[in-house]
Amino acid sequence: FKRHLIVSTGDISDVDGFLAVAEYAKSGADVLFVMNYPAYLDTAPTESSSESKPDKAEAESGERDDYEKKNPGLGFKFQPHYAFEDPESKVTAQYKALFEVHKDVTDVNDRMREVMTAMAFHIVRKVWNEVRPWQSYFTNSFYFAIGGVNSINPFSEKSVKDEVLLFSPALTTQEISKMRRFRSEELKEGNIFGEDGMPSSSLDFKSYQNIFIDFNGSMAFFTEGTPLHDQLTDEDVAAKIRGVYIMGGVEADSPPKTMPAIPGVLNRFSCATMNQLYHPANTASFFAFVEKHEIPAYVVTNNVVADLTTWSDPEHKVKTYDGIDKFLASNGLTGPFLQHLARTYYETAVGSAPPRKPFDYYTALALCADMDAVVRGGRPLGPVTPKWLFYSGVKGVALVSKQPSWESARESYAAGIDTTPSKNDIPFIKQKKLSFITELEELKGMATLCHVHVQQLHFELHIAINKLEVERSEQRSRPLVIYSCDLARPDALMALAHYARSNVDVFLVLSFPAYLYDKDPTPRDNDPKCGRGEGKGYNYGYEKVLEAMDKSLRNKVESLLKPYIDSNRAKDKQHAARIAFAEHAWALAVRVWQEAEPEASRRGRLLFYFGATCEAVGWEAGQGVDLLAQMAELGSDRVIPDKQAPRQADTEDRVLDELGNKVDYKRVRFCG
Repeated sequence: FKRHLIVSTGDISDVDGFLAVAEYAKSGADVLFVMNYPAYLDTAPTESSSESKPDKAEAESGERDDYEKKNPGLGFKFQPHYAFEDPESKVTAQYKALFEVHKDVTDVNDRMREVMTAMAFHIVRKVWNEVRPWQSYFTNSFYFAIGGVNSINPFSEKSVKDEVLLFSPALTTQEISKMRRFRSEELKEGNIFGEDGMPSSSLDFKSYQNIFIDFNGSMAFFTEGTPLHDQLTDEDVAAKIRGVYIMGGVEADSPPKTMPAIPGVLNRFSCATMNQLYHPANTASFFAFVEKHEIPAYVVTNNVVADLTTWSDPEHKVKTYDGIDKFLASNGLTGPFLQHLARTYYETAVGSAPPRKPFDYYTALALCADMDAVVRGGRPLGPVTPKWLFYSGVKGVALVSKQPSWESARESYAAGIDTTPSKNDIPFIKQKKLSFITELEELKGMATLCHVHVQQLHFELHIAINKLEVERSEQRSRPLVIYSCDLARPDALMALAHYARSNVDVFLVLSFPAYLYDKDPTPRDNDPKCGRGEGKGYNYGYEKVLEAMDKSLRNKVESLLKPYIDSNRAKDKQHAARIAFAEHAWALAVRVWQEAEPEASRRGRLLFYFGATCEAVGWEAGQGVDLLAQMAELGSDRVIPDKQAPRQADTEDRVLDELGNKVDYKRVRFCG
């Protein structure tokens, strides 16, 4: 078995998709990057496409505008020749160089797919090799898969993002000329290529122990009957998927931060986030798969992603790059090419400046943190908020709510939207309110939507340095063994050593022997000597234990107790023996724990608690095994040099309750 595989759903429309790849490269796992394609690259012929290039006026005709009006929330229909001019008119030499390599491809759709694939593969591989630790060069693999084609273009042809134009300036014409070229016949959905660019048959999902999937891009590849879908939904493979990490969704209980439809520019609902809208049918299929197999699903809603924009002036007119620079440095995204790629995207992007929000990095950080918990017993994600994500397989709705029903979630969302007209509204706000009204009417007409149970993640961005952290609880993903034992017995120490090597946490519960009582012993019952009656054991103090020892051993034990009395930590030998028992038992347990597994990173945690005092002793004084006598014979300084007594509690219930508040274990086992 191989160890761990991350499946990334491949978003190259923003630089944060590449930041996610960088985080994965640091994780030590294999990575499969799935390249999905914009809907305008659908090679199926449409009514408006023909062998000859359609006129631009046709693209803006009333017939095409009519689609937007008749299909609210379903994007736009166009082919790439509607959106982009010929390569010769582009302003960058790199852009022209990319298309020059593929000039022999006459079909505009095929040519754009080849160019996008070549560029994406080159950038992702370059980021992967730049960031991953050198130790993983021979142990971790990178794969590149051909995904599907989106079904919806959220933006119109005049507003759609040209990924090639965005990122080609980060490349040199020399490296472009040496890029791996992907021919159209190679771009069959499901084809997988290795790090060397050659077709790979070595990726076997069943060979991995753990699989993690992000939803940072499109689910266009998740079409039933296609290779990637059928492999991931195989029952044996599905059982190995440890988590799904969703970038998207809008919180129903907060006012929306996402834009509603903008006529002629954007045709989507404000509660339909891009990743889920690109292919609504496959999104619905994927969420149903996750719910069916009870795969843990974590969501990062658009509402929680911070804006890294910084300004040089109080009026916020001139942006600086400080916010992005700090973010990259503080989060270990320091490769020179990766930083150059980010600056190219944020500062030289053609058209409107992109938002400075690292969306996909949030999910990548959460995925890697959870993988650390699942694989290495680290701190799991949390605290998390259980919620429901309601989704539409048609409109791409992804509404995240604490309400358990679609109707209540929808009403909660509507309550946070202002649609009341005002005479002071500027045209943009007036149109925004009209779009919200249309959207809410559409939502109201929808039948009950399906849902998937999700855990909403919480993050903290340390503003001074822009260090991002996903909240992780003090909890441990290791099992907890509650072990009640008598450390005076060697077999108890052997069992403790076994637990130390078993990657579990142990809550060690020790009870004080009855002869180490801290108050007057239970009144004796019907026994003139020291017993409690037939079958009820004996009851005596530590003085009687000392009396039963031979003189040499008694002197050693009394020497062990004397410092406790001399330092006023104990009022008498009885009290001193109780404290000494606690300290020596703790030190002995810790030493066995550490020696059994010398490598700290592989050990669980040893938690310690002294329970109540036993009610009786099962043997007469001098007949049993006394821990302090053993320590005195061994030489206590070899076990416990100047240790402080562990904090003692009055009752077992109080300590267990405190432990439960701090350390929440999913799996608990008892051993007595």
